Amino acid sequence: MTRADWFGVVASLTLLVMMGSEAQAGGFIFPENTTKGVGRGGAYMLGVVGPEAIFLNPALLTRLDGFQTTLDFNISDLNLTFKRAGTDPNTGQPYPEIENEAPPFVAPMLFMSHDFGLKDFGFGLGIYGPSAYGTRRFPTGGPQRYILEKAELWEIYPSASVAYQYGGLRLGATFQLAMLFADLQLVTYGGIGDPSEESPDDDARTYLKNLEDIKPTGILGVAYDFSPSLSVGLSYKLPVKLEGEGQIELEFPEGGLFAATTPTLTDDGVTLKVNEADALRLSFRYAHIEEDKELFDIEAQIVREGWGTSDNLLIEPAGQVRLSFTETSFTEQDLSPIALPKRWNDVYSIRLGSDWATTDWLTLRAGGFFENNTGPNSTTHLDFAAWQRIGGGAGATLHVSDFDIDLGYMYIHQPDRTVTDGEVYIQAPLASDNIPDVATNNGEWSSSFQIFSLGLTYRFGGAQTSHTPAITDL
Repeated sequence: MTRADWFGVVASLTLLVMMGSEAQAGGFIFPENTTKGVGRGGAYMLGVVGPEAIFLNPALLTRLDGFQTTLDFNISDLNLTFKRAGTDPNTGQPYPEIENEAPPFVAPMLFMSHDFGLKDFGFGLGIYGPSAYGTRRFPTGGPQRYILEKAELWEIYPSASVAYQYGGLRLGATFQLAMLFADLQLVTYGGIGDPSEESPDDDARTYLKNLEDIKPTGILGVAYDFSPSLSVGLSYKLPVKLEGEGQIELEFPEGGLFAATTPTLTDDGVTLKVNEADALRLSFRYAHIEEDKELFDIEAQIVREGWGTSDNLLIEPAGQVRLSFTETSFTEQDLSPIALPKRWNDVYSIRLGSDWATTDWLTLRAGGFFENNTGPNSTTHLDFAAWQRIGGGAGATLHVSDFDIDLGYMYIHQPDRTVTDGEVYIQAPLASDNIPDVATNNGEWSSSFQIFSLGLTYRFGGAQTSHTPAITDL
């Protein structure tokens, strides 16, 4: 490699390490990561022209020459409102509408690739998170307090990829670590008996702090080029079961049983169990090429995500509550698991997107998708606004010398919901049978997402620019 090559590698690796401690992503997934993917409405795999292939389909790294690096930022905004059905026992008035008060969520992504002068091979490094909104904040003590008050759910994927090409066949694999970081805050019932109605005097604010886990996972990819204009590709993201271990803290009610005791936890350990779905992507792409120049492409994609394994978001405390009457007289009460019901389905989405090379220096793109309902009305929750989605995106790339400057925007609409058979109950970890019967998610729900994205790609060492044909080696 030349001195310029080595400078680019060192600079990008330094940036990757610096971003590793700051990258924030989490929550469950919506289309799509990367700026070009946002602009194409999620229909972005076979049209990939940069090292983001690490995430989309690692087999396509064989398409890239020399050294390339891409830095993208997705800035997502969640509009989520909930007006709980019924009457507030504190005021005797209908519950007020609440909304997400968290600021827009910034998710950076860094991808790098190099062929190291090896014919038919491609290599990549990356660090990114899932395409998700990782922060939620709702009024402390609001009508939604038994569902959620605050959540920080971040996930990071440090990644390394390798790919090989044999004729028109391309194979690749990305090896990853899934790193989970989470904090949650909600209110539970702090009484010993099962609650038969909402009782604010028995509220126990519950904090789940510093939940962390690391598990190996990966992505497998294959693609086949029938011609420079026609290709098909398949990628598979492996599932992963995350068990974030951290601490639980309870603010006990001041009255009732606790007025005459000093409650403490015998062990403040807690585990949050989350099943992250596998994902299968199948894409078909046609590129219209004239005089060795790609004028436009059309890519159709079908995506299946295996969320059907997510029946509950399970929180398991490790200790007991010790109720001390005197220094030598005490009793201990078990803490039951907190199960936030999901009962989700496998999710299927259909996506269609296109790029159009208007000039040698400007590419425009657009696309859209439809995604089926993730879960039933009865388990609608504030942690993940996951129901039927329809979305569209648009974007552009400005080609300046060895740089691509990308802009993208996507709007995701979710139909309003009216929940009348809610199954998100007041959690009662101290209750003897832990079978509360007070549903807290009945009411009117409204949700939508906006994603603003910007990115920069730099190519050198013989790399082609992105407005030439994506397939140049047949």
